[in-house]
Amino acid sequence: MTFTKRTIFLVILLLSVSLLYSQQKYALVIGNSNYTGISRLNNPVNDANDMEAALRDLGFTVDKVLNGSLTDMENAIIRLKNRLSVTQNSYGFLFYAGHGVQSNGVNYLIPVGESIPSENYLRSRAVSVQAMMDELNDAGNELNIVVLDACRDNPFGWARSGSRGLTVLSNQPANSIIVYATTAGSTAADGTGRNGLFTSHLLNNIKTPGLEITEVFRRTGAAVIQASGSQQVPAVYNQFFGTAYLGSRSEQSAPATTTQPTPTTGVVTPQPLPAGLEYSINAGSVTITRYTGDATTVYIPSQIQGLPVTVIGNDAFYACYRLTSITIPSSVTFIGDYAFCNCSGLINITIPSSVSSIGKRAFFRCSSLTSIMVDSRNTTYTSVDGIMFDKSNKTMITYPAGIKSESYSIPSSVSSIGNWAFSGCTKLTSITIPSSVSSIGGLAFSECTGLTSITVDNRNSTYVNIDGILFDKNIRTIIAYPAGKTAGTYSIPSSVTSIGDGAFCCSNLTNITIPSSVSSIGNEAFISCLRLTNITIPSSVSSIGDEAFSQCAYLTSITIPSSVSSIGDGAFSYCDRLTNITVDSRNLKFTSVEGVLYDKNIRTVIAYPAGIKSNSYSILSSVSSIGNWAFSGCYSLTSIIIPSSVTSIGVWAFSNCSDLTSIIIPSSVTSIGNEAFYYCGRLTSITIPSSVSSIGDGAFYYCSRLTTVSLSRRTRVGQNAFPTSARITYRD
Repeated sequence: MTFTKRTIFLVILLLSVSLLYSQQKYALVIGNSNYTGISRLNNPVNDANDMEAALRDLGFTVDKVLNGSLTDMENAIIRLKNRLSVTQNSYGFLFYAGHGVQSNGVNYLIPVGESIPSENYLRSRAVSVQAMMDELNDAGNELNIVVLDACRDNPFGWARSGSRGLTVLSNQPANSIIVYATTAGSTAADGTGRNGLFTSHLLNNIKTPGLEITEVFRRTGAAVIQASGSQQVPAVYNQFFGTAYLGSRSEQSAPATTTQPTPTTGVVTPQPLPAGLEYSINAGSVTITRYTGDATTVYIPSQIQGLPVTVIGNDAFYACYRLTSITIPSSVTFIGDYAFCNCSGLINITIPSSVSSIGKRAFFRCSSLTSIMVDSRNTTYTSVDGIMFDKSNKTMITYPAGIKSESYSIPSSVSSIGNWAFSGCTKLTSITIPSSVSSIGGLAFSECTGLTSITVDNRNSTYVNIDGILFDKNIRTIIAYPAGKTAGTYSIPSSVTSIGDGAFCCSNLTNITIPSSVSSIGNEAFISCLRLTNITIPSSVSSIGDEAFSQCAYLTSITIPSSVSSIGDGAFSYCDRLTNITVDSRNLKFTSVEGVLYDKNIRTVIAYPAGIKSNSYSILSSVSSIGNWAFSGCYSLTSIIIPSSVTSIGVWAFSNCSDLTSIIIPSSVTSIGNEAFYYCGRLTSITIPSSVSSIGDGAFYYCSRLTTVSLSRRTRVGQNAFPTSARITYRD
């Protein structure tokens, strides 16, 4: 008798565990076609019927609403939420086909039979997508998938101009995937066959056994793009970082049956290559080098020419202002320096599990970026509330510049703030640093033009703040003067010996007093101090960093004292009114000739002041090297004579000399650095002598009028060295 009771108990226990851990799947499909007062739609009812059948075949319990009223739709959404609430181990799938509109940043699904005479009635007579997502999120289940084939033109006569399609959801819940038939702000056609274009391809892929859910949507998107000739590009917004299959486990591992399309052995179906996506192949893998297209949504393929895409190169998507969404494939392991810099329209981005290295300022000046999400399987990075950290949450890496909060308290788990972590976060007014932080990287708070105060926990043993200004604990290094402060003058404390990297970046100060205790001025220390009219470098200073005074537009002159032995690249670049650089005659390292900065032996030209009004300049005949950034941003120059003594042209040497129309490179030159003539927009032709053995990356890129280039085949040419418009001819 005891054995029988035990057996019954075990059976009940096993049944309970089976119910608890088996995957529960519930779906709601809605198809609205028979609208009155606005345009009827041909396909939504068919789409809903076919989606119901497909989901039932995959094991879903399906609720269906056809030509639903507002009450029908709202009740169905509540029923779905209630079903999902029973167990956390459940998937929800909501499919909607019909009219949808956006208003004031909110998406609405339009019921059948509702009169909506003006935009103000949407809130009470249509279904808010945000409210719908919030309801589903309240269920607390594992995953909710919402597919909206609703991105058609606004059907109402009162529609505002430009309100096309749907908009990006402002507050997407975690553990959800939202799919639009076409990208935000665009429209999708209803279709001429039984189903809409998007839904027909989704049905094809959703029935394929063994496909992980993100692969279903990737294949669907690729098929729609190809079928529409890139006129319709679906959008996937993914806040789920697990692995999910719509079919059962047995279906996932089952071999293909005769009902499936017969695969071609050994052939991978190619993904469409976005127009304007440029790449290079090296050692059996692909690097994305540049994107020149103007699409708002870009899907980077995981393979090109059968090879894996593993690298997004330096500057690859630089200044792609129209870009709002990009999908990075799980083949990518490395994202280069400035890869998405100045993508001011980019709203969110997801870092796949494969990425193990992200270069400097990869998301710099992405002013609309509100979230950086990281796949939970990534072993190097993670994200918290859209902010990127290293996997251990000890290093803060990037705070997205588009986050609207005015204040931020760094988590107490953080011990290190990375280089450029808050750079360009113009909306922040205050930042609080906890006691745990013991390391702050260079330029961590640069270009935070709204920042008025940095507060440090008084228990912190490494840093301190004085009047909201950040110093090291001993007040020997000034680290960050908040750029949002409105004072016009500031005297650095006399205890300070070092001005940190980016310390005064973008400040509103007109006058700064540097005490005689200071020995070093860091990189970009005073960059973009646009109101700074005067500064005296004391004779205690021995080093001036890269771009230290770059873009100080109102500086007219500067004197280098005898003590300075090191001046970084571009230290005085883009100072538009700077007409004279004077060097103390006792200085052993530097000298100036007619206001132009050279090394002491006049072998290297270091800095030509951008405010000099002359149209031409002849470099002195003793010079053998044109230094990095030497003429960068000298807009007035139309011609420069390079003597035959010169052997090397440095990085960015003539970049942004926008009026430069002609230049002759002598046969003595052997190397041309990266971006040396970048953005010299008036150059039309260039002859590279055979003596040049190497031309750096982007050397003549964005020289938009450059049509003719002559060079030797023996010259090593870097990536994107010339614009795509240039016709290259070889002399040998």
